[in-house]
Amino acid sequence: MNRGEFIKRELHELFRTVCTGLIEEVEPKLELVQEAAEKATSEPHEEEEEETGPAAYFQSFVSCYPLLAESPMELLQATARQLGIETENKSKIELAREIFGRNPS
Repeated sequence: MNRGEFIKRELHELFRTVCTGLIEEVEPKLELVQEAAEKATSEPHEEEEEETGPAAYFQSFVSCYPLLAESPMELLQATARQLGIETENKSKIELAREIFGRNPS
């Protein structure tokens, strides 16, 4: 047997061993995932009402980022003071939540 045939045979055997090991490792987990997916799709789910309005808008920094990016801190502080909101040691998002919470229009 020459070196090329030896390498080809050994690589083939190594590849087969690795693949067999992976299949044995993954197969039980795959069954669990399939069972969970079937259970999730077969059970009726209660429709959750999505929260709307300012409270929902300010739940996540990502959702309110456009407003915060365009609103200077000084403007938020001035508006908060006009509404009687304490501004000391508050972030932009905290001020915006309080401003829009009091003035939902």
